[in-house]
Amino acid sequence: MNILQISKYFYPAVSFGGPVISTYSLSKYLVSRGHKVVVYTTDASDISSNAKIARKHQIIDGIEVYYFPNIAKIYDVFISPGIIQALRKNLKDFDVAHLHEYRTFQNFAFYNVNKNRVPYVLSCHGEYTYRTESWDWSVLRRIYEAGFGQKLVNNASKLHALSEFEVNQYLASGIRREKIEIIPNGVNPQDFLDISLTSFFRKTYGLNEEKIVLYLGRLHKEKGIDTLVRSFALLSKKMEAVKLVIAGPDDDFLSSLKGIVDELNLIDKVIFTGSLNRKQVLAAYNCANVVVYASFHEGFGIVPLEAAIMGRPVVVSDVPAMDFVKKGNFGLIVKYGNVSQLSEALERLLTNLELSREMGENGKKFASEHYSWAETGRRIEDIYHHSLN
Repeated sequence: MNILQISKYFYPAVSFGGPVISTYSLSKYLVSRGHKVVVYTTDASDISSNAKIARKHQIIDGIEVYYFPNIAKIYDVFISPGIIQALRKNLKDFDVAHLHEYRTFQNFAFYNVNKNRVPYVLSCHGEYTYRTESWDWSVLRRIYEAGFGQKLVNNASKLHALSEFEVNQYLASGIRREKIEIIPNGVNPQDFLDISLTSFFRKTYGLNEEKIVLYLGRLHKEKGIDTLVRSFALLSKKMEAVKLVIAGPDDDFLSSLKGIVDELNLIDKVIFTGSLNRKQVLAAYNCANVVVYASFHEGFGIVPLEAAIMGRPVVVSDVPAMDFVKKGNFGLIVKYGNVSQLSEALERLLTNLELSREMGENGKKFASEHYSWAETGRRIEDIYHHSLN
């Protein structure tokens, strides 16, 4: 098949989080299966800056990628008009398209150019609905959905959901269950073998023999990082040789977090690394004794799954999309926003080495057996074939 992937950002722009990694991993799998995979995306390179990807046409692991210039960003909508001409010229050459995320200019461009009726699959990556949003964003969202969003959903061959939680979001808006396919994100164990930067990472951030608590991801107010910092403050009163590493790009919350760190006198114990490339991410996982991802809202938490494949126990919040942590018994679950619960969970994993080792082993086994990209990719490939019938 000739497959078109459409996303508003793509590898190596890993600071944008899970959708970038999953789209890249899926595309690599499809290439390994002998399909031709082309990606149309923007040249956005970093979530917390205006950095651009310089080379607009690249071949990455056999994937042909076109990075169209992003001329503006309006309410997290990346405007790249160049994609329209490319779609008009080339869309007829593709058998199927896969649209990633929901409220994007790129989806709007595809839908309005798709006169050839190329079948498409839509993956919203957990952003179909929001629990909290500002009034102005709420107004814009409703306009988008009334004028275009529902058409995009209704005319998709299949809707790809990452979890039962996301399925329920679709069902609540009146979408038929048979139109939805649950396929979680996956991990490729081979992608997690390179830990060559571990020693360099430790040296760079002054990590010696301390126990390391790691948060990895965007610094956003809904990720529960403020709760983590306050929980860590309680923990550090009981354990001296422990540090908190907060790794990831700023998503309009860094200054608030630094204010909390200063307020709690934790400047010497909390490290902010900023954005990390993929090798640095693996080094961060490898340094960690426990990984925390206690967020308020998730479509699917890829960080706990990556921590699992690295053999690291996790602490996550009690959101439905991260139920797989309980199923695989590779971490502890706490109520979102509960400072004392999170602190107690961290202390338990950092002091009970047998429990930590057991959960680390459980996670590696569970992720390898149930969340490999070989299985995930095969199931998405089946959706593509079904769309052509």
